[in-house]
Amino acid sequence: MALDPATVKSLKDASERYGEEFPVMAFLNKDGKWVLLHDSHIDELEAAFPDANVERELAKAYGWLEANPDRGKRNIRRFIYNWLSGG
Repeated sequence: MALDPATVKSLKDASERYGEEFPVMAFLNKDGKWVLLHDSHIDELEAAFPDANVERELAKAYGWLEANPDRGKRNIRRFIYNWLSGG
């Protein structure tokens, strides 16, 4: 599920107000809560998986979740690590 412009703006406003890093990607988990990925998370994933094109793989994982809403995941971070591990 994509973030609508109003949600993106509110996230950006909140990140500026509280000095937090702006999220670059968001996944909706099975419980209906957003899991936000920031640049630092992407950097960690790229370090952990140097042979993977992390941004492309994240887009594919996001697409898989969109195409399979009945198979949603509660632990998005574990799902991402498993996806990048090829498992």
